[in-house]
This record gives sequence, C-alpha cells and structure tokens, in this order.
Amino acid sequence: MSAHPINQAIISQLLFDLRNGQLRRALDMGFSEDDLTLLQDPEMLSVLINSSVRWSSVTVNTEVMRRLLNRVKDSDKEIQMIDLMLKYGASSKLLAEAFGLDPREVALRKRVKGIDKKQGRWQEITEEQDHTLWREWVDKIKQYQLDKNDALDMAKVCMILSKKHGIQMAMIWQAMEKWIEIP
Repeated sequence: MSAHPINQAIISQLLFDLRNGQLRRALDMGFSEDDLTLLQDPEMLSVLINSSVRWSSVTVNTEVMRRLLNRVKDSDKEIQMIDLMLKYGASSKLLAEAFGLDPREVALRKRVKGIDKKQGRWQEITEEQDHTLWREWVDKIKQYQLDKNDALDMAKVCMILSKKHGIQMAMIWQAMEKWIEIP
C-alpha cells in the first residue's frame, strides 16, 4: 500500500506553516504543542507521511466556501456592471464614488473596451430633461426603496435612466448630485 495523499498534504501544509513561523496555524489544524515537538524529528515526519493509514481528516466549512463562491459571482457582476456603465457614459467620478475605482483604472478599462475618453466637461441636461429625469428618479427611489446617499444605488438608477433616455450617465449623474443635496 502506498502513502495516503491526505496525510502527505497535511504534513506539507504543516511544514510550510512551521517554516513561515505560523505555529498557531499548526495548532489550529489539530496538532498539539507536544505533537509539534515530536515532529521536529525527521523520522517521525517520515512515519506520518508514508503511512498508508489515513490519520487525519478534512472537513469542509460549507458556509465559508459558499461565501467565497458568492463573492466571485458578485465580483463578476460588479465587473459587468462597471463595463455596462462605461458603455452608457459613466464618468470617472461616478465610478470612483460607486465602486472606489481610481481614475487611471477607469481610463485603462475604457482603452481596453475601445471606449473614447471624454475630454473636458460634460454638457448639462436641458431643463425639460432635468424635470423628466427627476420625477423618474424619485419614482425609482420609492419603487426600489433605495438610499439616495448610497452611491451604488444611485449609480444603478442613473444607468436605468441613461439607458431609457439615451443620455450619458455622466450628465445624469451631475444632475443627480444636485437632487441629492436638496432636502
């Protein structure tokens, strides 16, 4: 019979942690201080590594695993949302407030996506557009129970309005910032 792969993996992780001064991690795996003292002897390590009897077990913390996997999904959704916002003309300022993106990151994303970088100030919306967009903005906040001080919530509404009216998100965002300031 050959050595059990779980035993080998546990000892490899143990040695890695010990070499890096992570004694606490070795204790967290289930080893006692006495075990660590014994395992300083290469012969003892060899016995454990080469044993065909599985002397350890692995458990999966499904709650943590699912949280990690959901984070990946959320990250993918966030990237898709950022790309969509760029398509609808989101400004660097909007993306910084909603997602914490650095203007250099936004510029790089625009270049990679082949989106022209807007130079100068954005044109302001007309008074008629302002009234129409404001009414819809208020409706969306009520409809979805959004927090107007949450930049991500407001960015989502901005994108909805941009898509519906064909107005650059940056222009709507400028107006929304004024609306938010009004008590």
